[in-house]
Amino acid sequence: MQLTRIKRARGATLVEILVAIVVFSLGLLGLLSAAALSIRTNSDAYTSTQVVNIAEYLMGAMRRNSLGAFRLEYNGAITAIDIYSGGPSLLRTCLAGNACTSALQATDDRNQVALLMGQYLQPNTANANVQCDAPRIFPSIVGLAGPGTRPPYVGSCRLTMTWAIDRAGTLTSRSWVFQP
Repeated sequence: MQLTRIKRARGATLVEILVAIVVFSLGLLGLLSAAALSIRTNSDAYTSTQVVNIAEYLMGAMRRNSLGAFRLEYNGAITAIDIYSGGPSLLRTCLAGNACTSALQATDDRNQVALLMGQYLQPNTANANVQCDAPRIFPSIVGLAGPGTRPPYVGSCRLTMTWAIDRAGTLTSRSWVFQP
């Protein structure tokens, strides 16, 4: 009597295919969550960079307009202007060649910061606050400044910026202390 051999079927069973699909799906979900975390982290870094750039702009403007800083014309809150939903467009008044007082220059700089915050941060949550000490004038240096100028500013300013880090409106803030 001759025995016939039964050939074993090669391939995967249905259970093996289902297990492979589940393992592949879990790996794909892990990869997608890592990508989402990376995007969120990059967005937070971008926003923080924009905040620092805006703060550096304002601090530089205050150094350029030191008389305005000396007269405390930068002090107060600055609220972001939402330029994308029909907010006011603030035209610059102190352009090259225009005569401009320190007060007009300070207002111009503050408006520019409001526009920058509205453009790069969430406009409904972003704001800045500038608080400079009253300048201290030392009698020994008043005569050194010369006519029509002011003595060196001796004091410090604090710039605090607040902005939302996510769409839920979670606020964060950062402060700088500097001398203009």
